[in-house]
Amino acid sequence: MLQAEPARRRRWLVAYGASIAALGILNIFGLLLVPAHAVTIAVACRRGLREPAVRRVAVGWLVAAAAGMAVASPLLVFGWLQRGQIAWLGVNTSSSGLNTLFSLSGSFLVTTTVLAVVAVALVLSTEASRERRQAAWPGRLAELTLPWLIVPPLVLLVVSMAQPVYTSRYILICIPALALIGGAAAAFYGRLAGAIALTVVLIAGATTQLGQRTTAGHYDDIVALDQIVAANARPGDYVLYTNPNSESFGAAYSYGLGKLPNIALKQGPNPSGTLAGSNASIAEIRSRLAHAKRVWVVEINSFSSDPLLLGLNGLPISATPIMDRLPLQFNTFWHERGDYLILWTRSTS
Repeated sequence: MLQAEPARRRRWLVAYGASIAALGILNIFGLLLVPAHAVTIAVACRRGLREPAVRRVAVGWLVAAAAGMAVASPLLVFGWLQRGQIAWLGVNTSSSGLNTLFSLSGSFLVTTTVLAVVAVALVLSTEASRERRQAAWPGRLAELTLPWLIVPPLVLLVVSMAQPVYTSRYILICIPALALIGGAAAAFYGRLAGAIALTVVLIAGATTQLGQRTTAGHYDDIVALDQIVAANARPGDYVLYTNPNSESFGAAYSYGLGKLPNIALKQGPNPSGTLAGSNASIAEIRSRLAHAKRVWVVEINSFSSDPLLLGLNGLPISATPIMDRLPLQFNTFWHERGDYLILWTRSTS
C-alpha cells in the first residue's frame, strides 16, 4: 500500500473502512484486529514518517479505521450493556485460562507442530541470508502476522483484569495469522520438504479434526443426553436446567430434552422478546416442582445431588437447593462428558 498510487490507495482505504464497519457489526470482537493493524502500520511506517507519502498512508489508515469503528460503535454500546451475558467468565476459567492460547489452533500438538515448522524455517532462512543466498524470511510477513497473533488476546487479557471478557473463542480471528505464517514457512522449504511439513501438520491435527466431528466434539454431548431421555422418559415428565448455558439443549433436536416442558420457563422466546425465553421466580418454580411427578435436572460442568439454580454469572441465585423440602427425591443420574442428567421422582412415603 505504501507504493500504491494515490487513487488506488484511497479506494483501498475506503474498502478497508467499510470492511471494519461490517466486521464490527457482525462480531464486535472482530474489532480487536484494529489495534493489531495499528501495530502493523506503525512498524511498516516507522522509518519513513518524514516522507509525505508515508504520513498520508498512516493518516489515511487512521481515518479509515476510525470511520469503520464509528459506524460499528452502536453495537459496541449495546454489547457493553449486555455484558452480563458473559459474567460467567468471572467464575468459570475452563475456557479463559492462559493455557487456551496455546491450544487455540485445536490442540497443543497442532500449535507445537506449526511453531516448529516456523522455527526451522527461521533457522534455515537465517543461515541462507548469512551466506547471501537470499533475503531473510519471513520479512514483511512478520509485520502482519505477529501483531495479528499477539495483540487481540493481549488486549482482552488486559481488559479482563478489570472486567472478565476473555475466552478462547473470542480470539479465533487469530487462527488465520498462524495458518498464514505456517503455510509460508512450509512454502519456504520448497516443494518436497514443504509437502512433508504440511503432511506432518495434517497428521498432528487429524485426531482433533475427527474428534470435533463427533457428537461430543464441542464438549457437550447433547445427542447422548437426548437418547437417555428418549429411552427413559414418561408422559408428564419435566426438565429443569440449573445453568442458563444449558437451556438451549432442548432446542438442539426434536426428541429427548426437546420433548420435555421446561418447568422453569415463564415466557417463550417470542412473547418475552429473548433468545431463550424468560424464567419464573424461584418461588414459582418450587410451586410447580411440588406438583410434578418426575423431573429431569440438567447440570453442566459439575454434579450436585442437591441442585442449585445458577445465574448468568455462574453463581447460585439462592443458597437453598431448589429441591429442598419438596416431595421429590433423588432417583438416579447419568454422566455424559461434562453434562449430567439427574432424575428426581415423587416420593412414595
